[in-house]
Amino acid sequence: MRSHRDTSFFSSENYTYYEDVNQGILRNVGKNLKVIVAETKKMLIEQNLSSKIIVGSIRHLIDINRSVIAGADIITIPYKFFSQMANNPKTTETINEFNSIWREMRKSGLINL
Repeated sequence: MRSHRDTSFFSSENYTYYEDVNQGILRNVGKNLKVIVAETKKMLIEQNLSSKIIVGSIRHLIDINRSVIAGADIITIPYKFFSQMANNPKTTETINEFNSIWREMRKSGLINL
């Protein structure tokens, strides 16, 4: 059985410019994404290869954060996560507070627009 490192090197030697790291499978078998990405990047640098590392199989929002921290060049993110990534309870709270104060100031005549 080939290791992930062997597979990455093989695909780079055959002019594949993207190295796929399946984050979901790595997690399921207890492997550390950060270690795998770091080893792959090191191998690419040592061999003077310009391949980029793609992390896929994103199943949870935290997988995106882990992929960024691990050093992925590209992350394939399912559409369902985009609204979650943009949502932050504190941002929503601040916007609501601003809008409430804005309405009060307009109603009291302090702002005339």
